[in-house]
Amino acid sequence: MKIKLIILIPLLLFLTGCYNYRELNDLGITTAIYIKKDKLYELTIEVLKTEKEDSKEGDMPKPVIFKSSGTTIQEALRNTILKSPKRLYAHHMQVLIIDENLAKEGISDILDLFFRDPESRKQFFVVVSKDDEILETDSNLTDTNSKSMYERIIANKNFLGNIVPVTFTNLLSKYLNPNIEIVLPSINIKDDEIVFNESAIFKKDKLIGYISNEDTIYLNLICGKIKDTVITSKDKNYITVEINEAKTKYKVEDNKIEIKLSLIGNISEINEQIDLINPNSINHIENIFEEEIKNNINNLIRKISDYDTDIFGFQDIFYKYNKNFNGLKNITINISVNMKLKYKGNGAYELYER
Repeated sequence: MKIKLIILIPLLLFLTGCYNYRELNDLGITTAIYIKKDKLYELTIEVLKTEKEDSKEGDMPKPVIFKSSGTTIQEALRNTILKSPKRLYAHHMQVLIIDENLAKEGISDILDLFFRDPESRKQFFVVVSKDDEILETDSNLTDTNSKSMYERIIANKNFLGNIVPVTFTNLLSKYLNPNIEIVLPSINIKDDEIVFNESAIFKKDKLIGYISNEDTIYLNLICGKIKDTVITSKDKNYITVEINEAKTKYKVEDNKIEIKLSLIGNISEINEQIDLINPNSINHIENIFEEEIKNNINNLIRKISDYDTDIFGFQDIFYKYNKNFNGLKNITINISVNMKLKYKGNGAYELYER
């Protein structure tokens, strides 16, 4: 019996591999989908062109754009068969782009469709777009494909922190959680280039407004999502620090939440004469940033309260401590910031002494 199993398993693996290889030749590898809605759902779909006859050895596959429409998203996807010679395959999709106007109507139908799709990995990023030619290849844009957007999101997550990278899995988790609201990166075209210049904020499944990239940094600080970022003080002359370690702790008592931020960084640029050898000077700069960050966070919280949405997840934090918690209207939020600057920069002191 053991001998039969040893022979049978490799045979099954071999046959399965051949089947998948033949099937992939008939699939259109979909890397990005842009969805908008007028009277019908209108889709722009980026598919990799994998045929070798039009490319040299070593060249990356070029994207081909297909457009289709339908009364539902699924119907629009099926209608691409009239233009694409291959069936769409979304397993390798990198970006899902939702039109701003459609996001204002609600994205629940989109979430439902891709959740039920067994072929997609659910790890693609989701963004909101203010431009409807975001995937066009016949425009004058220099960098519009999904690979570029994907790489920019990853780079931003690791080095800037001024957008909120959201995979479809993350998005679905937030949507299903009644105690936290959705935030998505927003893209548009500026000077023939795709830029991430705002974050789209939601109430339930509907887009209701935007916050700036700077505000998004403070949002990520509150939520403990900063890996590395740069903050510039507006106090007198500009001073820039690079934050490379950030920790966020919450303490909840009754209807009060205390948020403690512990930040470690270094001075990367300074435009005034300060003796950086003197510890008092460093403490002064730390105090400047602590106060500015605290004020900016409080300003952001007040700004978001006008939208009556909880993108910070405060309600979710309270609910973990008190299952009978009944809303954010009467809560008190206290922010404390502790900044430590470790590296002052080579030659900074001599520069201002000459």
